[in-house]
Amino acid sequence: MAEETFTVVYNDCYGGFGMSPFALDKYNKRLLERNPEAEPLKDIYSPRRDDPILIDLCNEFGAKVNDKCSKLKLKSFPIRYKSFLEWGDYDGRESVSVDYRKYVLHHIREISEKDNGTMEEIRLLLKEYHSEIFPKLWYEEY
Repeated sequence: MAEETFTVVYNDCYGGFGMSPFALDKYNKRLLERNPEAEPLKDIYSPRRDDPILIDLCNEFGAKVNDKCSKLKLKSFPIRYKSFLEWGDYDGRESVSVDYRKYVLHHIREISEKDNGTMEEIRLLLKEYHSEIFPKLWYEEY
């Protein structure tokens, strides 16, 4: 069985996140169809990155969703990482990835707070995520 995932929208070019006027219009129409009492977006910069309407627009219209300074892309992650995303930004170009250290520390805390949590559970967790938590150092490659 496939693992459940969630999707986010990020900007993959310099300039910053933004939707085209076309996308803003489509977004507001769909928002009001779903909830006639909702407050329409007033600007192209404000939707949540996990907004299902925004994700649908990106899937359906591709580059037509971009404003002149953006290139919106979708990235999916296993649902277990939803609270552990790390966002980066350099001159408007964004990156999004899982912060495995936070994920593992969160679960170590959960294990240690359980009445029956064991060191073996922690060891197995660390073993599973070792390469993400402790990446190879450049001098280990030689």
